[in-house]
Amino acid sequence: MSRHHPVRQRRQFSKLNKRYVKRNDLKKLSLVLRDVKAHYEIGQAEVELLLFCYDYEFFTVNHVAKAMSKSRKKLYERTILPLKQKGYIEVVHHGKEVDAYINALFDERLGNENRLGLSQSGRLLVQRIYRKLEGGEPINVSG
Repeated sequence: MSRHHPVRQRRQFSKLNKRYVKRNDLKKLSLVLRDVKAHYEIGQAEVELLLFCYDYEFFTVNHVAKAMSKSRKKLYERTILPLKQKGYIEVVHHGKEVDAYINALFDERLGNENRLGLSQSGRLLVQRIYRKLEGGEPINVSG
């Protein structure tokens, strides 16, 4: 049946053949974000940061702010600090405890900056988000 057949035109939608659409997991992104916000009290910017930092062992606020093209101060105050308070981000290495060898690996100006990382609960939340996006876990949106 062609796309222009009168019977097809009466439908509300018509899906493309799967050979034309390889991946469409992000279709559910807005539903997953609403689910996470309702159940974990985490907003979109916080989810974006968790997803961005998922593959880092540790990171500095300066690095993430530069990589995400955001203001360091606003990123820390509005996103990283609330995630630290909720237990999804933790300090991996305190900046003052980093020795001279480690300082040589990094920019000297940033030698005293804490290295942060996702906590176990932060990593588990990101894994849950991916499962929800891929259809492995139900999305619970009420409303």
